[in-house]
Amino acid sequence: DPLTAAQEVEVMVWKKAEVMAKYLLTQKLHDHTLIKVCDKVTVADQWAAICVEFMSKGEYTLTNACIQFLDNKCRKDADVQAFLNKLVAEHGCLSGMGVNIGEEDMCLTVIKSLPDYLSDFAAAQLTTACTIIQ
Repeated sequence: DPLTAAQEVEVMVWKKAEVMAKYLLTQKLHDHTLIKVCDKVTVADQWAAICVEFMSKGEYTLTNACIQFLDNKCRKDADVQAFLNKLVAEHGCLSGMGVNIGEEDMCLTVIKSLPDYLSDFAAAQLTTACTIIQ
């Protein structure tokens, strides 16, 4: 079946929109990402490949942020209160990004991150509090 004039116009408009979408998409991509998606025929296929690429990068970034948070350490000469305030703010930020750090991990991170002279004291206080609660 040959296309009608109206269908030919529709196809032409579609192809023009597809070319424009590819152009606009490529203007916003880094070269290394563009190389990974340039073999895809349609914009939809390119977009799907981009989503896969950035989902894995996003998961890696969140995992890395969580590891860095759990490895925080307050310097001996630092203001401990300011450090703890920053730690709580980082916890909130991570939570907003979808990284769930439970209460137990947060407590362990706080104790582990304190200078030695304070971490021993904090651990003893936490143990006492847990004993009293039980």
